Amino acid sequence: NILSDEMASIIEEFRGTMIIDSTSLSKRRIPLALRRQLTQLIALSLRPDIKNLEIRHEMSGRPYLYSSEASIELPLISISHSGPWIGIILSDPSAYATLDLEDITLPRSHASLSNNFFSKTEKDLVLDQGVLGFLKLWTAKEAIAKWQGEGIDFVLKLDLGHALQDVVLKEPMPLCIEGKEYTLIQNMLEGKLFYTVCYRE
Repeated sequence: NILSDEMASIIEEFRGTMIIDSTSLSKRRIPLALRRQLTQLIALSLRPDIKNLEIRHEMSGRPYLYSSEASIELPLISISHSGPWIGIILSDPSAYATLDLEDITLPRSHASLSNNFFSKTEKDLVLDQGVLGFLKLWTAKEAIAKWQGEGIDFVLKLDLGHALQDVVLKEPMPLCIEGKEYTLIQNMLEGKLFYTVCYRE
C-alpha cells in the first residue's frame, strides 16, 4: 500500500534517485506517472544488486526489466495496481509468474461487469459467491491474460466458472487452458485486497 510505513521507507531510501510528489499519494486516484515512479522504486528495493535497473514496456504494454550494466539474466516482472495498492512479482525467466490484484473497497459494478462479460456458469458463480466469486474470476482472467501476453478479450472468452467454483484460498490450483497447464493461487490480504498469481512450472 502506498500509504504504508514500508512504502514511506522505500521512498526515503531512494529520495536522491527520484523526486516523489507526496501530496498526490493520498488522492483517491493516484496519477499514472506517480504509480510508475513508485513501482520503479519498489523494483529497485527488491533488487538493489542490479545497478541502473529500469522498468520498460514492450509495444504490447508488457513490462520488462532493463539494465545497461546487468551481468546476469534479469528476472521477469509482472505489475498490478488497484487503488493505493501496487503489486510486483519478480520471477526467474524459466518460471514466469504474473499477478492481478483488486482493491475490494473501490466502488465497482460487479453485477454489470458479470452480466456483460461472463458466461452462464461464471454468472452463476457470482450469484452464488457474490463479490468474492467475481474477484476470483476477474483476477484469474487478468493474470492469465498477462501470462499469455494477450489482451483481456482473449480470456473473457474462456469459461472459468466450474474451475474456480470450489477454489480454496491460498491453495495452488492447477488449470488447463487451451492445452497449457497453469497454476493459480488466489488470496485475500487485510480483508481489502484480492489477488491471483498465475504461473507455469
